[in-house]
Amino acid sequence: MHKFVIASLALAVTFAAVATPAQADEDLRAIVREEIAKAQTQEDDPKTLKAYWDKGLKFKGKNWKGQIGGRLMLDVGFIDDKDYVAATGEANSPSYVEFRRLRLFTKGQIGKHVAYKVQIDFAGNSVVIKDAYIDLVNLRDCYGCGFPNIKIGQFKEPFGLEELTSSKYITFIERSIVTNAFAPSRSTGIQAHDVWRGGQMGYQLGVFANETANLSTSHNSSGDADLETHGWGVTGRYWWAPWFDCNCACKRLHVGVSLSYRTDFDSTARVRFRSRPGIHEFSHRPANTGALAAEDVLLYGAELAWVYGPWSIQAEYIGAEVSGQTGTEDASFWGWYAQASYWLTGECRNYQKGAFKRVKPCCDWLDNDCCCKGAWEVAARYNFLDLDDGAVQGGEMSTIEVGLNWHLNPNTRIMWNFVFTNVDRPSTIRTGDEDITAFVTRFQVDF
Repeated sequence: MHKFVIASLALAVTFAAVATPAQADEDLRAIVREEIAKAQTQEDDPKTLKAYWDKGLKFKGKNWKGQIGGRLMLDVGFIDDKDYVAATGEANSPSYVEFRRLRLFTKGQIGKHVAYKVQIDFAGNSVVIKDAYIDLVNLRDCYGCGFPNIKIGQFKEPFGLEELTSSKYITFIERSIVTNAFAPSRSTGIQAHDVWRGGQMGYQLGVFANETANLSTSHNSSGDADLETHGWGVTGRYWWAPWFDCNCACKRLHVGVSLSYRTDFDSTARVRFRSRPGIHEFSHRPANTGALAAEDVLLYGAELAWVYGPWSIQAEYIGAEVSGQTGTEDASFWGWYAQASYWLTGECRNYQKGAFKRVKPCCDWLDNDCCCKGAWEVAARYNFLDLDDGAVQGGEMSTIEVGLNWHLNPNTRIMWNFVFTNVDRPSTIRTGDEDITAFVTRFQVDF
């Protein structure tokens, strides 16, 4: 609309040069009123659609707004794992090239109270539905301030800070071995959620079908689940930012807790916890409990994150309690990670509503007469995972990761990770102890 107004003012000034002052003033007012009325009529037309770019391709109409986007993540890795090859005689690829993620999505909001999202992944020469849900939002406007939003469909269960931070924004190429081993990830269910005090605190609580890869050896990637076989679960998360400087987005302190209880398995269902060594394209999972006959499973986690200017610290502890079926033992497993990062170019991690979001460089690569270097971040992380308890000998695994991230612009980054992994297993396990070294590079663009 403002473009019409500016054009109208320019035309009026030209006209005023040859007209009387009074006539020019009246004509100016008439032109401005006419153009404003035209622009308002066009905006109110439900058939009018506005397309624009705001770190992604977005659309807006009178009663609808939406976005079409995706992500491409291409990984190149080099692995040294001589212990596994010597112990098993099996070849373990020393290098690889992989499309880690190749996704398309659409999301939006119809009116004031109905949001939606559908996301599909094409990586690995297969088509997998990642997200597909309807979110009933802003219900407090009609039912009172305590009434939550309601999400229905397939989406991530509310467990863990790192798991709920999109892969587009995580600090390292892969999530920690602890998150990979325990976090339930995506399931089909219904969830109540809300945010208070301008994003300073919030909660999520949902009921889900047991269909995650970690909790069922017969996982169906389509998102379908057999409730009679795999049972169901309740997962919830509460988070709070006790230090939330409204005048500075680079001063944040986050704490959070998560719980997930899974039950109602039948006698044929099994659960397992396992993890790769901080590398996705790897021939086996060195830490692995194997299939366990469980009556129910309790997962619990604690989160901590601190942002102060270019500095950032993040840590999580996750534990699992498995109640065995009749004739089998109970078992307990746990793990933790801690990481720190620093922005060499002065940016800070973008914390919003209980998770980390997109970072915008101070200037994009080669802007300002080709002088800008983009945004550079260095990071380090330590992980420890214990999957040994009694008769279950899943192994202990620890990793040290060093990373360098180059953000060319808000939608593009290149990542470099060095990963050093040690696996400690009893001598009765055929592979015994294992030391793994890897270097991985990621080329990423999302929109």
